[in-house]
Amino acid sequence: MGIQSCMDNSKSNVKLSVCLLTFNHEKYIRQCMDSFFKQEVDFDMEILVGDDCSTDKTVEILESEYGESINLYKRESNVGLCANMYDLFMKARGEYVFLFSGDDYLYGDDVWKRQVDFLENNNDYFSVSARKLHYNQVKQIFIGGG
Repeated sequence: MGIQSCMDNSKSNVKLSVCLLTFNHEKYIRQCMDSFFKQEVDFDMEILVGDDCSTDKTVEILESEYGESINLYKRESNVGLCANMYDLFMKARGEYVFLFSGDDYLYGDDVWKRQVDFLENNNDYFSVSARKLHYNQVKQIFIGGG
């Protein structure tokens, strides 16, 4: 069962809440969201997005391409990473919460299913995370002299 069939904001027994933090992620948000919608899950879930006053087209992309499938919270002022995350976390209804940034993406189509299955079968754990991290962004390094 794909993610679309598990997205119903009226359901109260949500297994997984995905809290996505965005700020000027226009270049990356489609890859991020598309990786979400490729996930194969067999439980009820929700996606909450907190946009922290993006000045690019992040919000336009989210509203026009994913609007019906997400709960989008547009901040009235820039609240910062921690406050944005805390607000989404407090709004989350899921038994489990997955925190994510709009410039990242999931690698594979069963990430959430494997993580939820692990937590369901290992009660002595409270958290799981990625096994591999891939960094694709190139940063310029300035080495200057006087």
